Amino acid sequence: MNARLMVVSWMTVVALSAPMGSVTSARSVERATVSVTNQNTLDVDVFAVIGSSRQRLGTVVTSQTAAFDLPGQAVGASVRLAADPVGSRETYVSGPLTISDGTQVNMVVANRLAQSTVSVGRVANH
Repeated sequence: MNARLMVVSWMTVVALSAPMGSVTSARSVERATVSVTNQNTLDVDVFAVIGSSRQRLGTVVTSQTAAFDLPGQAVGASVRLAADPVGSRETYVSGPLTISDGTQVNMVVANRLAQSTVSVGRVANH
């Protein structure tokens, strides 16, 4: 396949995946991240709760920290973060968080879930 056909194919895929009436460029991509430190004795599954939708971000192993990108629809929305310890019936759900482009959310999942914390800041280069 020649380079021109590959570029045209790629542009078609990008155009078809963008919502109607919107123009997407590399500079206009909105982005927010969450860093999760797991101090719980169990591994935790982490979710972003946007409206009634619950999107899995990933798993954080005991005594580890992991970073995740929040889904695009989280930017400009009110979001809650949820942590579900694997093998437990307990869940931690944060209060509502206002997410904007460049937001850095830090969540610490405590051994006692009720003592877990969330803070919201900005990425330095935004």
